[in-house]
Amino acid sequence: MFANSSSILDVPPPNDRISEAEIDLGKCRLLFRNTAVAQAIVAIDAVILVFILGGRHPPLWAVAWLLAVFALAAFRYGLSRRFLRSDPAPEDAASWRRRAIRGTIVAAALWSGGGICLMVADPEATRLFTALVLAGMVSGAVPILSSVPAAYRAYAVPVMLSIVLTAAIDNHGARDWMLAAVAMLYLFALLRSAHYFHDALDNSLRLALSMRHMAQDLEQARRGAEASSNAKSQFLAMMSHEIRTPLNGILGMAQALLKPELSATQRRDYTNTILNSGQTLLMLLNDILHFSKAEAGRIELNLAACDPGRVVADAAALFGESARRKHLRLEAGHAGDAAARYWADGTQLRQMLANLINNAVKFTAQGYVRVEARELAREGDEAILEFAVEDSGIGIPPEQQEMLFQPFVQVDNTDTRQFGGTGLGLSIVRLLAELM
Repeated sequence: MFANSSSILDVPPPNDRISEAEIDLGKCRLLFRNTAVAQAIVAIDAVILVFILGGRHPPLWAVAWLLAVFALAAFRYGLSRRFLRSDPAPEDAASWRRRAIRGTIVAAALWSGGGICLMVADPEATRLFTALVLAGMVSGAVPILSSVPAAYRAYAVPVMLSIVLTAAIDNHGARDWMLAAVAMLYLFALLRSAHYFHDALDNSLRLALSMRHMAQDLEQARRGAEASSNAKSQFLAMMSHEIRTPLNGILGMAQALLKPELSATQRRDYTNTILNSGQTLLMLLNDILHFSKAEAGRIELNLAACDPGRVVADAAALFGESARRKHLRLEAGHAGDAAARYWADGTQLRQMLANLINNAVKFTAQGYVRVEARELAREGDEAILEFAVEDSGIGIPPEQQEMLFQPFVQVDNTDTRQFGGTGLGLSIVRLLAELM
């Protein structure tokens, strides 16, 4: 309570609420969302290459390779479906990214090995066509795999290098070397394109997540404003009742005092009623003034040597008579060194404790109210003190406890009408505690 890139797009402003795990999950979602179409194209390309190589009677190894391509395509499609159905949390994105990369590595190995075999098997008929198909597949993978750069590199580099390896293993002249050189230049261009594409996706995802969080914040602020407006309306209605009650007492007893035939006892009773009603009205107005000053930050702490035990005792003494009338046991104590003094605002501490004790006595029908102060921690010449008020009263349901310490809000209007109060006491305690 008391203590003395280099990118083709501009990078969006940083948002502390956007985690890298969220960005990672968004990239994985883009990758798996496009997997179905990609695997269908891969299967069609494989069928065309095998048909061109052997017609209706392709060699056995080509059929085995084709079946392997089909099996891997089905596996990767199933993996994407599991991802989309499971709707994983951001912390699971890294695991799914690794699975996607492993699948891409296997596909790259399958296609680079198959490509070499296809180009070597019939260099005149299939080499150039196969090289063009491989280059087209690597090019088409840019928008699909570049959301995960490691996956694109793991796929593009082995597949395009298979053209170079074919020229080195089974060279048939300058044309093959030129084809290998073109493949290397094309690979470099595709890697650069994938890099820029990834940056664009990354910035787009960050911007989209920023806007989503902003929309959530605006919606939360709107609901908060509506709740505050409703609470203030209820507060004004309640205050009109709370102020009217003591005013009626003052006016009614004042009129009664005008009667000439009153006895001394009656005059004393009427006068006490006026006095009590006036004190109640003054307390209401003091609460409103105190809250408005605290909320506006116009309260200044008057620091002085403070005895926590004395503060607790003085605050509890204010409610001794109220506790006795309700047959409550009112206990107060300081669990610390009686000679210890702390630099604090004792007056404001008493005000805070008075608000808490007042609630405790008000909502406790039998049992006890206990007020304690103790030192939680000390570091050098600074210390943290805890002031606690405990009672055996009616308690507050867990789902309503978050409403505590909010201005103009009371947990149960029915109970409030029974017990009275303005709903400002605990909010004043919160504001003073934050000030300290």
